Amino acid sequence: MQQSGEAGEPAAPDKTETHAVLGIVGIFLLRMVGMWLLMPTLALHAEALPGATPLLVGACVGAAGLTQGIFQVPFGAWSDRYGRRRVIAFGLVMFAIGSFVSAQATTAWALLFGRVLQGTGAINSSLVALVTDLTGPHARARAMAALGGAVGVALAVGMIAGPALAARFGVPALFYTASVLSVVAAVYVVVGIPRPRSHEHHADVEWTGGQLGPLLRSMFMVRLTFGIFVLHVTIAALLVVGPRLLLEHIPTSKHGNVYATIFPLALVVMFLAARNADRKGKLRETVMAGSVVLLGSGTMLALGHGNLYLVAGAIACAVFGVALAEPTMPAMLSRLTPPHARGTASGLFFMFEFLGAFAGSMLGGHFLSRPEPLGYLLLAGASAWVLLTLGLPRLSAAPS
Repeated sequence: MQQSGEAGEPAAPDKTETHAVLGIVGIFLLRMVGMWLLMPTLALHAEALPGATPLLVGACVGAAGLTQGIFQVPFGAWSDRYGRRRVIAFGLVMFAIGSFVSAQATTAWALLFGRVLQGTGAINSSLVALVTDLTGPHARARAMAALGGAVGVALAVGMIAGPALAARFGVPALFYTASVLSVVAAVYVVVGIPRPRSHEHHADVEWTGGQLGPLLRSMFMVRLTFGIFVLHVTIAALLVVGPRLLLEHIPTSKHGNVYATIFPLALVVMFLAARNADRKGKLRETVMAGSVVLLGSGTMLALGHGNLYLVAGAIACAVFGVALAEPTMPAMLSRLTPPHARGTASGLFFMFEFLGAFAGSMLGGHFLSRPEPLGYLLLAGASAWVLLTLGLPRLSAAPS
């Protein structure tokens, strides 16, 4: 495999890189489809369980985000020490166990426990670090775009198919599906993903809080982590209040029709943005575009929470914000972070992503019956992010 920084490196990924990236994307896709199938109807399912309260509903939606946020940095650092593949396989097994427990839940508190277990499978940082280990800089941006594309495909499949499948088979069946998909992915990690040559695990590498200091003091890291936090606060909050607001106009089984008008176009935007941003040195501008689009989400929710089209517009703006910024920010991170710190840096980034998902879910639960103030809060967060993106560094185009 060609190594990063070598003279005369190829303009395109070799077959080993391509095979490895496709395998990692497949693992990520299995995991994310299992997760996103649940999200459109999870709040409504939790609300119907004995013991449910608005805050508990929000906690059930966001609990996996909280534990994933807590474990992202340790998982990334453990992957630096013990090796990416074994840490990823372990995380997938934990997600499968949590999915099975959630499927068995008969009360809101039992569902909350299952969701907490799901979140202990915090593999995102390790997956991103594995991609950087297995690819050179000439292929890395495209590999990150492929991961972003997997998120987009999973999001589209889950949001479109999830409501109809939940209406026909029930939400517990979707939890069982998520568990099976995660087990399949764990097996493939062990038998199908090659060992990285550019990174071997180091048993003498100890993770300490002090290692986070230089990263936390980096302004580019502050801007990226705040951005991913705000982005996921918004999308998670809308996944809690959105289904309830849509239910005032259309039945749950028809919610997929709303998402079907949004996600195919968002996928096109995601692929084009990720493909062109790094090649043309427009990473910063693409992230800025995502932050600007996100402004519309809070605005529409605040002004039109009783209007079907404005609710759908609020969801659409959040989704397009994700489509523009989500694949681009990890690509920036990989360009700005030294190789020895990629696992930890990825962990820090994804920690804020999932903590944002938890915070957004809790906000959505708190404002479940009065979404107008939630819209103004989301608008304020997006406005702050727009200002912070102005200070992101400009990066030159990646080698092609």
